[in-house]
Amino acid sequence: MPLRRFIMTIAATSLAASGALAGTAPSADAAPTAPRSSAVLQGVACTRPTWCMAVGWHGSISAPRALAELWNGRRWRAVPIPSVTADHRSDYLMAVSCQSTVQCVAVGSTYNPSGTSGTGLAERWNGSRWQLLRVRFPSDSALLGISCPGRTCMIVGQQLVGPPIALQLTGTKVVVSKPALPRGARGVGLFRSVSCAAASSCMAVGFSGGINSLAEVWNGSKWRITATPHPAGSETLLLAVSCPKAGLCLAAGAPTAGFRRLVALNLLWRAGRWHSLNISGQKPKYFVAAGISCAATSHCVAAGVNFNAAKPASLIWNGRSLRSVPASRPAAGGLNAVSCARPTDCIAVGTTSGFTSSATGVAIAELWNGVAWKELPIAS
Repeated sequence: MPLRRFIMTIAATSLAASGALAGTAPSADAAPTAPRSSAVLQGVACTRPTWCMAVGWHGSISAPRALAELWNGRRWRAVPIPSVTADHRSDYLMAVSCQSTVQCVAVGSTYNPSGTSGTGLAERWNGSRWQLLRVRFPSDSALLGISCPGRTCMIVGQQLVGPPIALQLTGTKVVVSKPALPRGARGVGLFRSVSCAAASSCMAVGFSGGINSLAEVWNGSKWRITATPHPAGSETLLLAVSCPKAGLCLAAGAPTAGFRRLVALNLLWRAGRWHSLNISGQKPKYFVAAGISCAATSHCVAAGVNFNAAKPASLIWNGRSLRSVPASRPAAGGLNAVSCARPTDCIAVGTTSGFTSSATGVAIAELWNGVAWKELPIAS
């Protein structure tokens, strides 16, 4: 399976568009209420138990349109979001970060009909509506992760050809910060996720050419590579990270050893280094985390998919150990992101789409109440 396809299917990042990253969109129109069927939810941010914003895309993978869904504690409703329409461009959203119910930033990408060029895309929520940000991002870039600990947001992703990218967004001003690359890396790489406990304390994860897992810490002025566990002769990816405070992060990723051994990568950053974590109790045969959220230093939730069964799955961290908890949905699908307003209130989002098909499924959401998962239907 090509790397681009592998990342898309495991992380559900729709990186089928990573070979289709497009130029700056000159105009946009507010899209009507988007259909909830034929949709993928990629990111979610909850500022309180009764308020969450989820983003993603709807339509086909070849021609997606940005999608946003708002949770009010009782039901989901689609909210209009500016969609790039010039030159028949397509757009999708990958991640969202919210400081409050009136302040969110979502990022993704837009690309041209042929899928040969594109650029990053950013939208801002002001409490009543989404607005397209007129921002100049690096060309041929896909924005995959965002964390806004304050006025400035850290955005990460990849370029079509080149190393991972990291950008600081303040208002509509973008400052490019250059990530480090491991010695001997072939140059191509990706930051899939970022978490900032403060403006001067971020952790970004992904992979560098190889494929080797990559984790870098930001100190407010530069990125520094951190050594991650890496079994000899293996291939590893890190797909998600969450840092409840500076110096403490939980990260997870895809199987190692060139996918011959079904061993997921779960790591804890503490005391300045990464520690491998084992899953206690009954283990999912093949769990891959696509999103992590820590509501406290002793409570994190990792959401993803039991790839062997093609069903949603999760891991719960209590500050000492990881344990597997099945999702409520028995049918096929996967969870792409999770956000915890508090330890007993987390919402995870994803899709029912098959992981070996380019067909789009139905957007799904689940609520963690501290004991079990409960499905939150998204009406079609």
